[in-house]
Amino acid sequence: MLEVDEKTPHLMTMSGAQLRLERFGIGTQVVYAADAEESSDPVGLIDAAVGAPTGVAPLSEQLRPDTRLTLVIVDADAPLPRPHFDPRRTLAERVLEIAARNGVDDVEIVVANGLKQRWNTQQVTRVLGDRVATSFLPDGLITSHDVTSPDLVSVGEVDGTTVRVNRRVAQSDLVVVIGIRGDDSERCPLALGLTDLTTLDRIGGVAPDREFERGVSDLIQEKVPGFALLAVLGQPLLAPGFASCRAANGNGASATGWRSPRPGRSSRRFPVRVPNWSTATPVPTTRSSTWSVVPSPRR
Repeated sequence: MLEVDEKTPHLMTMSGAQLRLERFGIGTQVVYAADAEESSDPVGLIDAAVGAPTGVAPLSEQLRPDTRLTLVIVDADAPLPRPHFDPRRTLAERVLEIAARNGVDDVEIVVANGLKQRWNTQQVTRVLGDRVATSFLPDGLITSHDVTSPDLVSVGEVDGTTVRVNRRVAQSDLVVVIGIRGDDSERCPLALGLTDLTTLDRIGGVAPDREFERGVSDLIQEKVPGFALLAVLGQPLLAPGFASCRAANGNGASATGWRSPRPGRSSRRFPVRVPNWSTATPVPTTRSSTWSVVPSPRR
């Protein structure tokens, strides 16, 4: 904690997505969060989550060679300030490694972008990394959801409205939802990201219907066999150095900051549809200072 006195300089504070210098009155007490502890084994965190999920069997026990597996990447807005790397990359890579060891060869990735712009090659590579992008993009195995597509599949009705979802997701034996969470929201990412235009209009239009949204969420959870992995992000997220340093107090104590490692890059491709792909070994390509993995059978 820092107590402001006459020697205290302007303090850097967050203002939305921006940083600003603010002078506080003498006697103001500034409380800093505890220093983050770097995660030395993100793959271990993921393995612990997929191996002991809440309310369902471990992921590996749900995968068979004939499983039609779909990874749904939630196109959620990253919290501000943005983290150095996207934990969805590590989550997706680890799920694909587990699927490889179980002999699954029918795997596709669908981006749950809802009404947002469809992902281009650069966006896919930025979020999921070169390894996933080069393994799946050339074969058209990564697609963004289209809310206006005539190919959407009806899964039922809610309050008189027919709910249609992405065909690949609806026809999958298992859907692994991968996302990041920076708040306490409990909204269903599939309802927001993989349904049709009419459904989304009632959920988030001029007059949002929260009761309808809950009904849609319950319907999708009932019809779509899901397994969710959410990376829960915490603070701090700023880069080491100037922006992350704490202010020195009046007696000249040195400023302290936090450090967060940057991700590595891997050029290895997932051996998709290759006979020996079950021999793939996990490669931890990213590390995070303050994220954990929370498994959930539905959300």
